[in-house]
Amino acid sequence: MKKLKNETHFTILRAVIFSALFFLPLLVWSPRVEAQQIDEGPRVQVFGGYSRVQFDSKSFGFSDNTGLNGWTASGAYNLLPEFGIVGQIGGHYGPNLRVVEWLIGPQVRYHWKVDFFGHLMFGKAQTRVISSATQEDTNLAYTMGGGFDFPISDRLSIRVIEADYFRTRAIGTDQSNIKYSTGLVYRWGSVKRHKPPKLTAP
Repeated sequence: MKKLKNETHFTILRAVIFSALFFLPLLVWSPRVEAQQIDEGPRVQVFGGYSRVQFDSKSFGFSDNTGLNGWTASGAYNLLPEFGIVGQIGGHYGPNLRVVEWLIGPQVRYHWKVDFFGHLMFGKAQTRVISSATQEDTNLAYTMGGGFDFPISDRLSIRVIEADYFRTRAIGTDQSNIKYSTGLVYRWGSVKRHKPPKLTAP
């Protein structure tokens, strides 16, 4: 039990380090790029579409990794034009594997002709492995990645690509997976940056 707790703490620490390396350049670089300064954005973004996971099934003794087809849905609530909280659920299926995940975490967003975004989410993933016997495990999972949306109307965008590093743990082993998603994004509401009033000379 102590070994499992240590492994879990190490997994969380590694995710925090990865997220710092991913988000820090965005936060440092973006204020210096005038084109990326946004003063207004959507309050809510809802995404739904197709996704594929290249699952690290070698960790279970399979001869190769397994491609799983499925779906992903997410909802983001933006507190600022460039920052919000996103929650995501998804299911991915293959002949010998099934993975269902539910995750939540921070997301950053920048608009420059298209909407770029990056996120880090933590949660759980339920993995079912079907071989000589069926085994199922639900454990810690996290994902880190991003992509971009192309607006086609005031309300709708096409999520051209979302690419994520998707880390799971099942049946006593860790899996390093890659996840790709595409689909439609619906936006509504607006959030604006509150600018301080300009001081006038007496």
